[in-house]
Amino acid sequence: ITKGTTPTTMGYEFQDEGINFLKIESFDIIGTFMPDKVGYISEECHQKFKRSQLKVNDILFSIAGAIGRVAI
Repeated sequence: ITKGTTPTTMGYEFQDEGINFLKIESFDIIGTFMPDKVGYISEECHQKFKRSQLKVNDILFSIAGAIGRVAI
């Protein structure tokens, strides 16, 4: 179990393109993925966030913002 973090809290900015960064807004209320709501980060930021990189069958749940959203 790990808690994700936002790139901006670590000094990185979201970009117009790059590596996908999923936010709770990337999923609707029933957990359906919405690709048009994905943020993007740089390769450098991606490497700094290794503990937050998703793996197949990870369970995601929100602890802030839209509390209670869940997705696999």
